[in-house]
Amino acid sequence: MKTIVSVLLLSLAAPGVAGAAKPYEVIRAGDSEMTCDQLRTEINALNGAVQTAQDEQAKRESRGRMAKGVLGGIAGSALSAAPSLLGGKLGGGMTQYALNGALQSIQSSAAQAPAAAEPSAGPKPAPPEQKRLEHMSELYRSGSC
Repeated sequence: MKTIVSVLLLSLAAPGVAGAAKPYEVIRAGDSEMTCDQLRTEINALNGAVQTAQDEQAKRESRGRMAKGVLGGIAGSALSAAPSLLGGKLGGGMTQYALNGALQSIQSSAAQAPAAAEPSAGPKPAPPEQKRLEHMSELYRSGSC
């Protein structure tokens, strides 16, 4: 009985979930009939949206690089303070040697964090809003605006 009820509930919920994501239309019906003022208005709105998205992405990337650097600095400080906090009771010179190696590794990783945060696979694909902006701009240029 529980299985039948579960299946019924899932089947009722599934159409709502499947229909929730609507694809972004880059090229829309009626685009070519838009007036110069309509094109200009949409281009300005799209430009603002694209700029805001780019600013947010830059902030997220900057926060990620900063967090990696801060964590590397905290870990490095903890490792460099460890021998004095432990009173040198963990194996003498070898402990200091191991801690120094770990400290150098962490500092090196933190120094390379900004470079590692950058994608190496090339440019990311343009978001649909950017593609629509390019499409609308082309219509504006090719028209008599």
